[in-house]
Amino acid sequence: MGFLMVGIVTFVTTASNFGFGSNFLATWGKTYVIGYLAAVPAIYMLAPIARRLTAQLLN
Repeated sequence: MGFLMVGIVTFVTTASNFGFGSNFLATWGKTYVIGYLAAVPAIYMLAPIARRLTAQLLN
């Protein structure tokens, strides 16, 4: 899930900030790696909290 979300978000933000020029794939690749390294640890840390909050809201 993190793989897809980071890919979508970085694709959209890179395209909106820089356009689809000749250097787009290199810029997107760099942005993707940085985003993935930030997002995956955050997902692992925040997922248990989100599960607990969701369980509390639904019960």
